Amino acid sequence: MALAQALADFRMAVQDCNELVLLAYNTDAQGSFVATACQRQKIVTAAFLSFFLAWEAFVESAVLDYMTGEPSVLGRLPVRLANPPSRQHALDMLIGTQRFFDFGNHDYTLRAAKLFLDSGGPIGTYFPTITQALADLRTMRNASAHITATAQSGLDGLAQRILGPAAVIPCRLGEFLLAQHPHDSAGITIFAHYQRLVDVAAELIANG
Repeated sequence: MALAQALADFRMAVQDCNELVLLAYNTDAQGSFVATACQRQKIVTAAFLSFFLAWEAFVESAVLDYMTGEPSVLGRLPVRLANPPSRQHALDMLIGTQRFFDFGNHDYTLRAAKLFLDSGGPIGTYFPTITQALADLRTMRNASAHITATAQSGLDGLAQRILGPAAVIPCRLGEFLLAQHPHDSAGITIFAHYQRLVDVAAELIANG
């Protein structure tokens, strides 16, 4: 089933990202880090960007699969408001007159899902439950891909909201991601916290 494969691909990609983070913190026989602090920052940032791209790919697959009549993992079929004959045609409908469709923008994706699926289908049901998390991920994505004052300001604001007085400003994304999330009772990192949130959403979306 297409959605089962999309979910499996997403989870495999997340596992690869986490293994990359572990590689960044490899030590030699003396217990010293093999990579420099700067290299570790870059590796963790690259791992996050790969994670975000994997999420984007999953969302694209889910939207196109449901638009073209693919059943969910549990065999459910959302009511379609349009009947594109192929995935490419469905993608063309989403793109419209633009150059591309940004599946990493949760607002655009939710709006599009509501145009082509009754109440947005599973996207319309579960995206609103993680709106803040998706907005936070986009803030981090912008900070990982753009060296601008606007991107840095967004990341600093996010760090202050989550870490409070403990936030180090200007925030460095690699350090921020691996800090313990102060509001997660599991005592996990900020990176792991967001991974868990979107993993739950991905499974619910795939299940329909």
